[in-house]
Amino acid sequence: MTSRVAASAFAAIPFAAHYLNAKTQGQANGRAECQDPADETRRAICVLDPQPNHTAKGVVRFEQPHFYSKCKIDAEFSCLSEGKHGFHVHQFGNLLEGCTTTGPHYNPFKKTHGGPDSQVRHVGDLGNVVAGPSGLAEYHSEDSLVTLFGAYSVLGRSCVLHAGEDDLGEGGHDLSKTTGNSGGRVACGVIGTCMP
Repeated sequence: MTSRVAASAFAAIPFAAHYLNAKTQGQANGRAECQDPADETRRAICVLDPQPNHTAKGVVRFEQPHFYSKCKIDAEFSCLSEGKHGFHVHQFGNLLEGCTTTGPHYNPFKKTHGGPDSQVRHVGDLGNVVAGPSGLAEYHSEDSLVTLFGAYSVLGRSCVLHAGEDDLGEGGHDLSKTTGNSGGRVACGVIGTCMP
C-alpha cells in the first residue's frame, strides 16, 4: 500500500515544475530526452522586419549545446528610436497580419511577466534592448528558460521588438504583469532552424 501511494505521488508531480528544475539547475531528471550522444549543438535565427510606419529591424541568433545548457542569444538591431525597447519571444510564428498575430509572450507555465533575471517570468521575457543616438542596439544573454530542445522549444515561435521600455513587471501599470507595458510592436520575425 505504501509503495502504491509513493508511486502515485511521484506520478502527480507536474511536468512543468520538473522541466523548470532541470533547466535552471542543469541536473539530470532521469528522462531519456536529449541524452543521446548523437545530440549536437542546435542553432536558430530570427530576422525581424519592420511593421508599417516603423523602421526598426534586426537579426537574432540562438545557440544551445544540449537540453540542459543555457541558450545563448545574440542580437543586432538598427533603425530604432533612442532608448529602451521591450524584447520578447511570442507564442506564435504567425505573421499573417504582421506582429499582431504573433500572440502573447511565450508563457507555457502560466507565470506573471518579469525580466530575464526574475525568479518568476514568462519563458519569452527577454527584457530590453537599448538603442543609442545612432539607432543601433545589441543584445547578448545566456538564458536558462529559452530552449531549442524538447516540447517547449522556441523554434517556430517569434521574436517581437516593442516601441517602449519593458518595466519588467515592476511598473505598477495594469499591463505590467502581462506585457511589461512595453507599447506597440514595431518589428518581428519567425524563429527558424539555422544552418551550422
